[in-house]
Amino acid sequence: MIRRALPLVAVAALLGLLSRSARADFRGLVTPGPLAAPHAALDGKCDKCHVPFQGIPQANCLSCHEHTAAQVRSGKGFHGPLAKQKCSACHGDHKGRDFRLTPPIDPKTFDHKVTGVVLTGAHQPALCQSCHPDGGHGPKWAGIPTTCVGCHADTHHKGSLGPKCQQCHSSAAWVPPTRTAADHKVPMIGGHQGLICATCHKNGTHYVAKASCGDCHEQKHGGTKAACDTCHTPLDWKKATHAHDFCACILPGKHQTAPCLSCHPAYKFEPTPFECASCHKKDLKHEDLGACARCHSALSWKKKTFDHNKKVVGFPLEGMHLTVGCESCHTRPGIFKGAPTKCESCHLLTGPKAPKHGDFGPCAACHDTKGFTPARFSHDTTRFPLDGAHSPVACQTCHTRFAKGAFVPGPNACVLCHGDPHEGQFKAPRKAASPSLPAPSQARAHLAPDDGAHAVSPRWSCRDCHTGTSWKPSTIGLAEHAKFAFPLRAAHEKVACARCHTGGKFVGTPTACASCHTDAHGARFGTDCRRCHTETSFNEVVNFDHAAATGFALSGAHAKRACASCHGADRERLSKVARPITCATCHTAVHGAQFGKECTSCHQPTRFADVPPFAHAEKTGFPLERRHAAVKCLTCHDTARGARLDPACQSCHGDPHRGALGRECADCHKPDRWLLVRFDHDRSEFPLRGRHFVTPCADCHKNNQWTGLRTECVTCHAKDRPQNPNHMFRGWSCADCHSALGWHAH
Repeated sequence: MIRRALPLVAVAALLGLLSRSARADFRGLVTPGPLAAPHAALDGKCDKCHVPFQGIPQANCLSCHEHTAAQVRSGKGFHGPLAKQKCSACHGDHKGRDFRLTPPIDPKTFDHKVTGVVLTGAHQPALCQSCHPDGGHGPKWAGIPTTCVGCHADTHHKGSLGPKCQQCHSSAAWVPPTRTAADHKVPMIGGHQGLICATCHKNGTHYVAKASCGDCHEQKHGGTKAACDTCHTPLDWKKATHAHDFCACILPGKHQTAPCLSCHPAYKFEPTPFECASCHKKDLKHEDLGACARCHSALSWKKKTFDHNKKVVGFPLEGMHLTVGCESCHTRPGIFKGAPTKCESCHLLTGPKAPKHGDFGPCAACHDTKGFTPARFSHDTTRFPLDGAHSPVACQTCHTRFAKGAFVPGPNACVLCHGDPHEGQFKAPRKAASPSLPAPSQARAHLAPDDGAHAVSPRWSCRDCHTGTSWKPSTIGLAEHAKFAFPLRAAHEKVACARCHTGGKFVGTPTACASCHTDAHGARFGTDCRRCHTETSFNEVVNFDHAAATGFALSGAHAKRACASCHGADRERLSKVARPITCATCHTAVHGAQFGKECTSCHQPTRFADVPPFAHAEKTGFPLERRHAAVKCLTCHDTARGARLDPACQSCHGDPHRGALGRECADCHKPDRWLLVRFDHDRSEFPLRGRHFVTPCADCHKNNQWTGLRTECVTCHAKDRPQNPNHMFRGWSCADCHSALGWHAH
């Protein structure tokens, strides 16, 4: 069998010298069969589909069949769930020009739902070929339109109603349509009755649950926002009927008989004024006394009803005064002018019923006509508005301490009642002010001026940090704290105030990191922790430049390692090792010393197993071909072989010929198949001709003896020598009379 392969090897070698057209003819001899008609253009272009040792990758098929590729990517359609299945599992080829690449489909058993298009109604009994016409090489399955107009010509509407046929039709039956004039949300009566669909639904518009008149008809009434059907109907557009009581202007009295245009000139409905003077200014016979309705009525303009709230009266009747008879105030019969208007004129009380407070001015400052009690005095009108916890405090609680005019407003008004819980921390600043407090010019705008007139703070008021609602918690939040030269960010936001301001101390609080946090580095990097750390987390190092500070850039997998994995839990591991830092400092060399200590010549810091393509032929003089290309590096480069390997085949494979054929194994063997011997016998002293060409090697080379054999015919054919005494052979060579092509042909 080995010798039978030798002619093919010779032919393959000869093909390497032939022209391209000659090689194409040879491919035609070895191909399994002609390609199907759709693939006929690929004849002779095997590498368009086939990849050596891999068959036909799915990507090669999908690069041409884009519609199928789109289904595989989206996971939808017939081929969507088949992403892991090879195309060649269903679609074979090389079976002749007439072979159909797509397997036949049984319409009785095929579930069309798997394609993503469910057949309903009249589509169910339809024949496959009605939608999938013959594409020249069988039915066309891909790229079939799924819209109605993709298969059905719009012969009736001619596209005037848009492409969405399903708005009015169903797959059960094209006629009658699913929507008719009876189903219309807009009444199809009157002027609408004779309209055709395309009048309103041109190009598929107005398919909504409820359409307004303005979608089709021009608005005639200016800026009115009311719907047209408020006044009009399709039966008779000009005969408008409007129920005027829908708005706040219910028509009273004579307004009910007034023509519409008298109030709405030129059919302008909005905005329409409601004041009497807007229409009746010409009827005004006196000076402006306010709203006409105070004296006049829509039932009769001339019949007046006096209203005490008139401006000329100057004393509107409100609250409890509305129930008082006229004679109670107008005590002089027939005389109304000149009646007193002050509360004390009627309500002055003396004796036991007199109020217990002093003179606080007019009664109206605290009382109103809704009722003399409770008093409705607003402390907001004073220099000390009451808010928060101050609101429910009884008046006597404070006013028994302070006489009228004794209260002094200012930054320290609080301590007049509450004292100073901060024990004078916020007194006038010393000459050397604490750096943790802002200068007076930096303080907030509402802080008290630096007048030095108050005991607690000439710069900060109690209300700068507290409210009248509750003394605790303080109002100093994140934004407020930033104004005190130390913004609270990230992890500091969640720290309780008392953690930094111990013992209620606020003035002079240190701001350096080391004042609160232990220096884990032992001051090796200075005191400015912010060079490497952030306030989010001390363990989150974002600003440290490892390359600049140590000479060792962190890249790849090194960038993801925790500091302690290299520097140790005590951070001292690398402080005692020799410089420079190399891979061998932390990693054990799996190759021993055969490749030196520079691991980066072959490996990447992203991952030790990531070895970029190595130019083996260029750098070693030993090209990796065929099976050698698939062998792992450590198969040949183990630690026992040393740094430099002998490129001879025997160094790895041994020598089954025990040196009899020299060291050039490549003369007979190739890296792809060792057992397929490719020895060219014509290069030896005994070229193979005739019967010798098909004789097994072992018939002549017995016991694996490949060299030193005699080439005379009798060496192998002594037993074939004729015993006839007349056979003359002395002094003659067999070849003088015989040939390897035929022994008897002499």
